[in-house]
Amino acid sequence: VDVDVGCARMHREERVCARCLKPGEDTGIEALGRCWHPKCLLCASCRRPVGGELFRAAGGVAWCARCHVRYQLAVQEVKTHW
Repeated sequence: VDVDVGCARMHREERVCARCLKPGEDTGIEALGRCWHPKCLLCASCRRPVGGELFRAAGGVAWCARCHVRYQLAVQEVKTHW
């Protein structure tokens, strides 16, 4: 996942987080083509913040490592039964 710590977009005029829409800060990150506060970038499944850890992007959303494995297994199961 392409992550830019200190998201350059958060340092410009449109300094808003993609989730909370509040002004950015120096610790903002860029992921999924948008900027986020680390606490606002959530796992699509368990909803835990993933901004401060390694995460995966799939289906246009962020996944923590544990949930990403479950997501991949579910996708494989669907493909196998289809």
